[in-house]
Amino acid sequence: MELHYQVTKEDFIAFNLQAYQNSQTVRRSILIQRFLALIFLLVPLAISLITGEFLLDMIIIFCILGVLWFLFAHKFFYRSVRRNLSKMIDERMGKKLPIDETLILTQKGIIKRMGPEEEYKTTWNGIEKIAETETHLFLYVKAMAAIIVPKSAIGSQEATIKLKQIIPEFVPKE
Repeated sequence: MELHYQVTKEDFIAFNLQAYQNSQTVRRSILIQRFLALIFLLVPLAISLITGEFLLDMIIIFCILGVLWFLFAHKFFYRSVRRNLSKMIDERMGKKLPIDETLILTQKGIIKRMGPEEEYKTTWNGIEKIAETETHLFLYVKAMAAIIVPKSAIGSQEATIKLKQIIPEFVPKE
């Protein structure tokens, strides 16, 4: 099977966001950020204890802020990551994008051609895992390096099924 497609900045961002979303470290960090919302509850209580007055208005405002922080902290985090990734990709690869790629899947492995000069080959044993999102298929060759395949390049659902049949059973899928 042979696929021809272009990899864009959005494809690189999607790959990195997928890696962030599946990282235990990032999940733990977001969980800690959410629990920091308790500070919004403790501050007005501490002020009330220090001043000796019960400040109901302040407690209500801080409770609302705490709930909003708890609900939306992860969205702010991922928006910030997306913005920083975009800047980083522009710095490193700005004029090289989009990249024309050809992916050839054989029974033995994968051949990836990037333009006329660059070629990458790996056997199926060299693929650590395969991750899939709604819009992309990521064939990981290292922990933080993958062959990015936009599903729009694959085409129909029949082609996606055929592609998955070519990939051997022993390759871990996420």
